[in-house]
Amino acid sequence: MEETFTTVPTVDFARLKNPATKSEELARLRDAIFVVGFLYLQYDFGTPGIERKTDQNQVWERLEGPNQYPNISGAESLIKRYIHEITTLADEFVHLVAESLGLPATTFDDFKGNMSRLKFVKYPPVAPNSQGVGPHKDSAGLFTFLSQDDAGGLQVLNKNGEWIDAPPVDGSLVVNIQQGFEAITGGICTATTHRVLAPTHRTRYSIPFFLGVRLDLTLDELKETAAHIVQCVPVSDDTRKRAVDVPSEFLSPLYSCFGEAHLRNRVLSHPDVGQRWYPDLYASRNIADHQLIAAMVNSFAVIKSLPVLGACALAYTFPTIPDDLTTPYQQRLAVTGPKTVSVGWNTYEKLNQSCVEYGTTADDLGSKACSTISTTYDTSRTYSNAVNLTGLTPATTYYYKIVSGNSSVNHFFSPRTPGDTTPFNMDVVIDLGVYGSDGFTGNGSSKRDTPPSVDPELNHTTINRLAQTVDDYEFVLHPGDFGYADDWVLKVQNLLHGEKAYQAILEQFYGQLEPITSRKIYMPGAGNHEASCEEVPFSSGLCPEGQKNFTDLLHRFGKTTPYSFPSSSSNKTAQALAEKAQSLAQPPFWYSFEYGMVHIAVIDTETDFPNAPDGKDGSAHLGTGPLGAPNQQLDFLEADLASVDRSVTPWLIVAGHRPWYTTGSKSCTECQAAFEDLFYKYGVDVGVFGHQHNSQRFQPVYNNTADPKGLNDPDAPMYIVAGGAGNIEGPADVGTKPNYTAFAYADEFSYATIKFLNESSLQVDFLKSSTGEVLDSSTLYKSHTESFVVQ
Repeated sequence: MEETFTTVPTVDFARLKNPATKSEELARLRDAIFVVGFLYLQYDFGTPGIERKTDQNQVWERLEGPNQYPNISGAESLIKRYIHEITTLADEFVHLVAESLGLPATTFDDFKGNMSRLKFVKYPPVAPNSQGVGPHKDSAGLFTFLSQDDAGGLQVLNKNGEWIDAPPVDGSLVVNIQQGFEAITGGICTATTHRVLAPTHRTRYSIPFFLGVRLDLTLDELKETAAHIVQCVPVSDDTRKRAVDVPSEFLSPLYSCFGEAHLRNRVLSHPDVGQRWYPDLYASRNIADHQLIAAMVNSFAVIKSLPVLGACALAYTFPTIPDDLTTPYQQRLAVTGPKTVSVGWNTYEKLNQSCVEYGTTADDLGSKACSTISTTYDTSRTYSNAVNLTGLTPATTYYYKIVSGNSSVNHFFSPRTPGDTTPFNMDVVIDLGVYGSDGFTGNGSSKRDTPPSVDPELNHTTINRLAQTVDDYEFVLHPGDFGYADDWVLKVQNLLHGEKAYQAILEQFYGQLEPITSRKIYMPGAGNHEASCEEVPFSSGLCPEGQKNFTDLLHRFGKTTPYSFPSSSSNKTAQALAEKAQSLAQPPFWYSFEYGMVHIAVIDTETDFPNAPDGKDGSAHLGTGPLGAPNQQLDFLEADLASVDRSVTPWLIVAGHRPWYTTGSKSCTECQAAFEDLFYKYGVDVGVFGHQHNSQRFQPVYNNTADPKGLNDPDAPMYIVAGGAGNIEGPADVGTKPNYTAFAYADEFSYATIKFLNESSLQVDFLKSSTGEVLDSSTLYKSHTESFVVQ
């Protein structure tokens, strides 16, 4: 297990400079860098100072000035002296860090620039339990050097998810790694999440100094150095495992250099400052503030072309509105009960009554079901409708027709009764994007940093494969990331029309998916790309009301997904727990259903658990949720898993979006802390996730340790990642593989099929979307000897 910490260590600068003690103190520094990412640096100040200046030939170079000093006698002189002293210390410290890693002292000199910053921060007293600064990592430089008063409040998050106090220590600065240094070292040195609790009885003051990265740093330079350092620095196996492709997290390939990326983030977090110092960018078009800011901060690489965007053709394309506004579009099916299928669809006008006719032959649709569900939201052109078809005969082909002047007959296969042990297949498709001019093509060789050129005539390889093999699987599981409407900013022509581009992408995508969803049960879940109109930290407030907090997902699937099934067990406790789970479910975010020999729970890895990534205090800073009451999701999951009678539904699968077992850099440790122990306690057989844009399979694993039984009746769950279906961001490189990795593939778009062979054998296949070639196949054996599993 990876080493963690319970206190913040101290390193003595004088001992680092003393030849007699340097070696011993460098070892302490190395441990602090690798294990904690935070340290106290004992140091004595005192010499006169200078200021550095720069030319401003690039627009982002305006980030470098001018300084602003407090209107206090002598303050400017004192601050300049401090800046010089702290800059000198920082330069020497970086040399010592390089030496502690076994590298030449000057290794990181070329990455430093004039963008170092000093701030004076005041925290006035607030009500108890108020947040001063939420959980975050310092993002824009190499290291932070913090001087703080004796009020306290700084806390550091260790690898067990515990908050460790970092109180002030006389004669010491607090030093921590920023994400720039994490990127330069390829992830072997990681930035650590921290926060500040606001004081309740007095004012807190602090003076952070951020040692900056030069603004003209390019992604190619960064990646080349990171790859070299990962190979050169001698590290433990645990540290080597976390060496990942992090440069793209720090510096997106959308930008030509760090200066452009940094300006985007600064203007986003301080729009008033942006309007003051970049009026030329804001004055380019007379449009709504939220659209302008979103356009500028998300696509600054093309911001220089804003004045001519009005003459560009729009990138987005709305589907044509039909003459008959009741025409059903974007049809979708879901299982909502043991003998119930929900039919959902969208129309371009509100329906007073939504009706579906159905029967077991196409010529005799003798049954009819209706509802008054027809909902919409701000910015949407359509209304979402839903009707439940109840009392269906299990495992039977039904024909149905949505009542409209312009609709046709379609058909579906009704769900199997819980306990039916007939073999069947389930396809798993996650991170699936729109194709065509608003998305991407079937070009599966494109990587994240080279978005493919778009030919609207080319089809999506995964959607094509699902259509061609529609008779080979009985339903689809898709826990998160539909369409990628929030990536409208990746098209230059959309910059002034983000609100409409977002909606157009959704309409197109669900229309493209309709040949599948109108024929097959399609079970959804929430992903990060449903959260908001744009996936940029702190930007959700700029989104229109209809394009934030999972609004489209809720309207589209909220009335077509189940809460949970009533228990099929004869056990009274199981029945009571299933009833409790039903009362706590919050579809389409967390819910469960049963189909034949499997019980499937869908969870929300974005919100509604401690430190949830997309939550109010989450690391993604999207500010979404909560979607339920405190602890509601975790209480639901425990009740639901505890209710599963394995003599009825022997297989137990839980599906969510963000994985905690993955190659590369997207492990959700917050999700692991919230969910993993429940998975193990109640004997979950398979965990199904996406988010990482490739395909992965892991040996059964618990607490980062492979189960020694492997696939032969393990106690730990088997985990898969099926995020390679294809979207505008392209496949993600595999990155570093944990030692329990069984398979990883990122060459082309792909997806997974889970085959329930019998009560004790389950097969997982990964398929290449373009050809159907089986890339990996494995069979999990589970004896399922206990009716109710509590490990």
